[in-house]
Amino acid sequence: GQIVFAMRNAYPLYDRRFSVTAWYGDEMVGHALFSPVRLPLMGETVRALAVLPNFQRQGIGGQLLGYGHDLGRR
Repeated sequence: GQIVFAMRNAYPLYDRRFSVTAWYGDEMVGHALFSPVRLPLMGETVRALAVLPNFQRQGIGGQLLGYGHDLGRR
């Protein structure tokens, strides 16, 4: 979706291995981009997080962050 394309433009070093998306049917409604750099006491760092306005305040951003951090622990 447009979210990922915008983030790819904003972050030229975009790597899809560090990208997590949320979908509602065929529509991408959220995206989180993580950095592979680990900071002490913080784990992976979030470079960008976006959720479409109509889908905000439903916990989607938190789920994206949680899932991305779980992937980073593997």
